[in-house]
Amino acid sequence: MEFAVILIGIIVALVGFWLKSKKPKYQIEKTTSGSFVRFLDYDEARKYKRTKFLAYLLLLGGVLIVLGGIGLFALLDR
Repeated sequence: MEFAVILIGIIVALVGFWLKSKKPKYQIEKTTSGSFVRFLDYDEARKYKRTKFLAYLLLLGGVLIVLGGIGLFALLDR
């Protein structure tokens, strides 16, 4: 059981990392020399920020699931 919880946490963290590191085509094309991204419109910028925020939440959630699963099952095994 504990292996399944830890595995789910690792999968969630990996999805978050993948979303965080994924670079859309427009980001690659529109990045300036100062590593800033210039967006065509406001909606595109909001979508980009929302995706990055979701990625950080998934990454943090996955790590917390793994750590919580390890801690919970360590307490239950006593």
